[in-house]
Amino acid sequence: MSTAPVRPNFFEGQIAAAVDFNDIVKSSRTALAQHSRYLHTEGIAQGLKLAAEKQKTAAGDDFVAVTLGSGLAVDGTGRHLVLPEDERLSEELFVQLNVINVSEPDAYYPVFITGRDQKADNRDGAGSTCETAGTKRINEQVDITFGRVDEAADPQNKEVDAVDEGPRTGTSSAPWRVLVGFVQWDASIKRFKAIAETADGITPSYAGVRADDVISHSDQVVLRSAPKGENGTAALAVRNAAGGALEFGQQNSQGEVVPVFTVNGNGDVHAEGKITGAIAGGVQVQGGVAFDGATLPLPPGITAQQVDDGEVVIHAHVTAHFGIPALPSPGVGHYWLMRVIECRLDARRVYCRVRWESTNGLGGSPIELPGACDYTLMAFTAA
Repeated sequence: MSTAPVRPNFFEGQIAAAVDFNDIVKSSRTALAQHSRYLHTEGIAQGLKLAAEKQKTAAGDDFVAVTLGSGLAVDGTGRHLVLPEDERLSEELFVQLNVINVSEPDAYYPVFITGRDQKADNRDGAGSTCETAGTKRINEQVDITFGRVDEAADPQNKEVDAVDEGPRTGTSSAPWRVLVGFVQWDASIKRFKAIAETADGITPSYAGVRADDVISHSDQVVLRSAPKGENGTAALAVRNAAGGALEFGQQNSQGEVVPVFTVNGNGDVHAEGKITGAIAGGVQVQGGVAFDGATLPLPPGITAQQVDDGEVVIHAHVTAHFGIPALPSPGVGHYWLMRVIECRLDARRVYCRVRWESTNGLGGSPIELPGACDYTLMAFTAA
């Protein structure tokens, strides 16, 4: 039989024990952890950026002193990791952890932070035979650590087993690791030589939201790719004004979305730029001039694989294009006449040959040359 969550309850005349007060803290921390891990996703919430300062060793070798800026992250157990001040990364710890791959001198190594409960050094001694000694404070410590190159993609974090668990204490052999960036190591001088936010396509995760409904109180919802007012960054707005609209564009310095693509409440679509790509159940048209031997191009968004798989059906039409090539002048009052020998398609390849004859018989026999054609190609996509 499952046990429901329990919280402390006090009454007049009760003799409260230390466990009762600890349960108050435990209940609150468990509720916060459950909220953080089930209604949000783990990652960086604020700050925690690596910074590099160029320096030289006593021997004159270049290196960088790496600092992790203060900030807040949430791990996958719901624990809040608060780094209150900037902290210098330890070269000694990097060496001790033995994560170096000597065969890859330019490798980037992941930098993680982890949370850990640490008893503060403020123990009270027993004042009488009825009292016991104990620690009055627990420091919620944040540790900066490093991993092997392959651990950036797989930090081997373990999910919380039970829904009613609180945040982990971080004192186990495998605390939850949150990626904050990468460092490059100079083994010859045992110093860091560079930092990076991304390595091998892997980037630190940022805390997000798990939600099926996002409800506004102001008749609009705006999704921003950067903080409000960061000019020139992408944003998406859903508004109720004027019958409703979905607008995509860039926000200006006031945080307003300047739309370049709009769908209004009636389904009308307006775009400032071009619309390309395959339209399900529709047709796309490509036209132009093609020369003998050329393959007609497909409309933007249509691929040859789609045609081969039968997802797109092609219809094309070609007609000979009249254009006099570099032929000698037939003389005053005379002209070159073009006769089409062939103008056809074979699997979108153009076959076009023409014969040129002058009205005064200049040059004797007619001249046969490759020709050009005007084409119209229609791609019908399946619904």
